[in-house]
Amino acid sequence: MIGSAAGGLYAGLTHTHRFATGSSGLPAVVMYIGDGSMQYFYNIIIALAIDIVVTAIAVVILQKVWAHQNKKVATPSAASQTPAPVKDPTRSTSRPGEFVNVCTGKRIDKSEIPDPTFSTGLMGETCGIIPETGLITAPFKGQVMMIAPTRHAIGLVSDDGREVLIHVGIDTVYMEGKGFEVLVESNQTFQTGQPLLRFDIEEIEKAGYSPIVNVILTNTAAYSEVTLDLDNPEQLILV
Repeated sequence: MIGSAAGGLYAGLTHTHRFATGSSGLPAVVMYIGDGSMQYFYNIIIALAIDIVVTAIAVVILQKVWAHQNKKVATPSAASQTPAPVKDPTRSTSRPGEFVNVCTGKRIDKSEIPDPTFSTGLMGETCGIIPETGLITAPFKGQVMMIAPTRHAIGLVSDDGREVLIHVGIDTVYMEGKGFEVLVESNQTFQTGQPLLRFDIEEIEKAGYSPIVNVILTNTAAYSEVTLDLDNPEQLILV
């Protein structure tokens, strides 16, 4: 938006306009040629260049600011980092920076997930779980930030700033919510181990999709180190 505003401002100040109507996009730059002049064609090229350069600069600057702010929130000083453990009779407790399992099953490295969006860690450090039961529970104490309209994914944020997306299945968005039941609401707070979402493994497999549960630390960039522990039966991700 910042880049587009800068490019649009230049185009507006130079009174750049088209000489024909049609769809937008790069091919539309030829519509700025007219009246025997290339002036507006050159102007729109300059505006596009400004758009690209300003956008790139804004991304770099704002990403660093965002990462710095989130890191300060997520990694408090040693003097203040003494929260009491969350008690749950059915699950292990979560220490600062630690996740407990979100569901029962075999954990796998992201490279084994059959979807490049998750296997490459494009959205952040990722761990896959081949589920044994169709129940997702909270990996820490926090708040629900997002629930997908199709109920196959839920976004969480912990009290200490960790942002996590739990995505059930591969391409299950196409099931349009069939076989999924969300047990919480947006902005609702929750405790470690609290049930968040139910899903039908058989229904997912019947539809031809993989039921692998993908757990993504979406603000990975805010941390200096993220370690995946695939063998520990109680912890999932340590940061």
